Amino acid sequence: MTELVALPVADRPRVDDAPVAGEPLRLVHITTVPLSLGFLKAQIRYAVAHGVQVTAISAPGEELEAFVRDCGVEVAAVAMARRITPVDDLRSVLRIARLLRTLRPHVVHAHTPKGGLLGMIAAYLARVPVRIYDLWGLPFTTAVGARRVLLRWTERVACAIAHEVHSVSDSLRDVAVTERLCAPEKIVVLLRGSGHGVDATGAFEQGSQDRHAADHEDDGPRNRVHRFLLIGGARQRQ
Repeated sequence: MTELVALPVADRPRVDDAPVAGEPLRLVHITTVPLSLGFLKAQIRYAVAHGVQVTAISAPGEELEAFVRDCGVEVAAVAMARRITPVDDLRSVLRIARLLRTLRPHVVHAHTPKGGLLGMIAAYLARVPVRIYDLWGLPFTTAVGARRVLLRWTERVACAIAHEVHSVSDSLRDVAVTERLCAPEKIVVLLRGSGHGVDATGAFEQGSQDRHAADHEDDGPRNRVHRFLLIGGARQRQ
């Protein structure tokens, strides 16, 4: 695994790697756990509706089966541990690489730190022409000691192998560039950020805002209730 650090930045895909006329674009999404695929449902449905042949690779479980029922795309179950487990991780990489050689995708889009690392290495080994890594977070920023060094190294490897890196926010991109995890010209923030976006249909209509204001127009400053919504992940280490 040490040799992977010395890998050159991946070349841009060649023209002859593109799908031939009449052939559907083959896209593979990779996540560590199937629960993360839930953030991609609308993307995947949109891609399928436009003729893209989508396959998802993630760890086995009920969530993966539910994802199949919801999206109707092909899936492949490959055990992936969220923690760093070198032997098991190597097995996962080889299994994913074998799958990719069979599927022959034009694009591999890997998400989350562990899924991104394993997915990018496997896609490199399988010579997938377009490799995209979605940067959803940087666990090394809250780690210390040897674990911090190792987690930082894994991010550098994933970014080096990817042709393009998508950051979910400008602030995350700034950290990745400052820490020299990724070349600034390779990492982008789509639109204004977020891994998938928000379906605002009906959520922010003027009528609903007016009704809310009317309900509270008689509230004095002291009686007015302010509502805050905080969303985040909770883990033992956090």
